[in-house]
Amino acid sequence: MKPCLRLATLAAALVVTAAGAATREELVSIEAVQRPGSAVVCSATYTPPGQTRSLLFITRAQVTARVNGQMHARVQDVYASGETPYIYKTYTGVSTLEETRQKVEVDPDSIRIRFPSNPAAQPALEEDARRETVSYVAFDKVRLLSPGKWVVEADPANGNPVDMQCAQEAPGDPSAAWDF
Repeated sequence: MKPCLRLATLAAALVVTAAGAATREELVSIEAVQRPGSAVVCSATYTPPGQTRSLLFITRAQVTARVNGQMHARVQDVYASGETPYIYKTYTGVSTLEETRQKVEVDPDSIRIRFPSNPAAQPALEEDARRETVSYVAFDKVRLLSPGKWVVEADPANGNPVDMQCAQEAPGDPSAAWDF
C-alpha cells in the first residue's frame, strides 16, 4: 500500500466530523471542533495487485496541536493479514486546508516502522515511506454517512486505491490504548 493511502486518508479523517462537508467553508468549521486529544480511526480492506490475500489497514490519528490554522497529529497504522498484524507504523504529520483539497505533510524523521517477522526489512520500509511525505485529499472525495462517520473515496491517481471507512473515536474505544 502506498504511503499516500494512509496520509490522504488521515488528512480527511481529521477534518470531517459532521454532515455536509462538501465545501472548504464547511470543512473549516468542522475542523475547528477538532481539539488536541481527539482521534479518528479509519480502516480498509485491500488486495494488492497480483495478490490473492486481502490486507486489512487500520489507522488512528490523534490531534496533538493546532497552530496557525494547521492541525498536527500523531498517527498509528497497523497492517494485518487476516487476524494477524504484521507491520506497525507511527509518524507525525501536519494538515492544511487549501482551496479545494487538504494537504498533509509527514515529518520524515518521525516515521518508525516495526515489522516483527522481518526486522531486517524495517530500514528499507522506513526509507520507502520517507519518499512520499506530502499528499492531498480533494474535498469532493469525502462522503458523509452520518455525523461522525464518513468514507474517503478511492482516488488511485493520488495513491488511495480503495475506499476508507472512518469514524470519530468514541471515548473508551480499545484503539485508544494502542501502544507500539
